[in-house]
Amino acid sequence: MGEKQTALEYLNQSLTLFRTLKDRSGKANTFLDRSGEAHILLDIGLVYSDLGEKQKALEYYNQSLTLFRTLKDRSGEANILNSRNQASS
Repeated sequence: MGEKQTALEYLNQSLTLFRTLKDRSGKANTFLDRSGEAHILLDIGLVYSDLGEKQKALEYYNQSLTLFRTLKDRSGEANILNSRNQASS
């Protein structure tokens, strides 16, 4: 469980950095910034799912799904839908 908590700490640091970068730029978010943010949210959801915290996992999956849909990233969307299905079962 310690490794998963460490993973969550690193992922949350990464998420904060992605969000800070887009706030500082003063420009519209780039596809790569938002895609990176979506993937980090997915990864956080996966860790919570592994920890058995399904509701928390679903919260992160939903945030990620919103970004993937905004980006029209069908592959990312498919990954999220698959992960949500696994967390729901």
